[in-house]
Amino acid sequence: MKKHFFFLSVLLCMSTLLFAQPKPTNRSNAKVQVSLRLRNGDLISGASNLLTIQVSTAYGAMALPVENVQEIQLGLNNPSLDREAIEKWADQMKMPDPETQKTAFDALTTLSAGAIVILQDYMNSEAYVAMNNVEYTIPAAINVLMAKYGIDEKTAINDIVKYDNDFVLEGTCNLGEKIEVSTAYGLMAIPRNDVVTMTLTPITHESGPSSRQYAVMGNKNISANNEGGFLNTGIVLKPGQTFTINASGKVTLASLSGNVYAADGGINGSPAPDDGGTNAPTYGALVFKIGEGGELVKAGTSYKGKATVGGTLYLAIYETVFNAGNSGSYKVKVRVGN
Repeated sequence: MKKHFFFLSVLLCMSTLLFAQPKPTNRSNAKVQVSLRLRNGDLISGASNLLTIQVSTAYGAMALPVENVQEIQLGLNNPSLDREAIEKWADQMKMPDPETQKTAFDALTTLSAGAIVILQDYMNSEAYVAMNNVEYTIPAAINVLMAKYGIDEKTAINDIVKYDNDFVLEGTCNLGEKIEVSTAYGLMAIPRNDVVTMTLTPITHESGPSSRQYAVMGNKNISANNEGGFLNTGIVLKPGQTFTINASGKVTLASLSGNVYAADGGINGSPAPDDGGTNAPTYGALVFKIGEGGELVKAGTSYKGKATVGGTLYLAIYETVFNAGNSGSYKVKVRVGN
């Protein structure tokens, strides 16, 4: 995967212009479909009104249009936490009184996972004094927080932002203490530190509210990927409702000898394999299902039909093995109605 740092100076100049001259945006058209994978394994999907992803990096601040961002891997660093208050509690741990130590310990272990980073920084500062033969210590508080939130030493401190399909940016995303998602069950506010990954899919209304456009990614939206492989379109179909899917683009599947596929399943420029009109999935082809447990159907480059069941429409690229080394994407337009 290519890194973007070699042209950071150019992007920083562009970000200055973005901050200085913001353009008015139609929020109703800027909504993005997000899928949040939580640390406890749960997956929450819904719509968000995010317009830009602002990232603070070691080289300065950047603003990425939300439609250019594919995924955010959320680290532990949380700028919304009160660092000064946490450090004051850490100072209390040096007091000789066990009750004072316990009060500070209890306060620290009720904080969100982002406090781990602040406590680790405190331990590396001159203010830290190692306490021996005492029950309540800062390392013990860190261990409690790590166990509480299912965090280990491999958990990233900074956020990792994947954008424009090939580029990576490391820093801290200004997402606030909680991430709001509008779901079928109402508005949900998910604590930032409960989220491991945030997958974003822009929704473009091209011809009214019944037409939407998506990018189905080769390195993510594979039917065999158990970690959010199916793209949730946010479209809920009713039984008998007519819908149309059109797709273009190419993907390279490292899991299939690096062959290049078209949305109809054609390999390296060859015609698509004959499915006998059954719409049975073929390798590399765009597929869909209605409902999480729905039957896989080949959409190919063009599909029109009626929903046999009701449920959310999901899209993916058909393959029985997932390889993160895949690349490319299919540009997919879904229209509901005649």
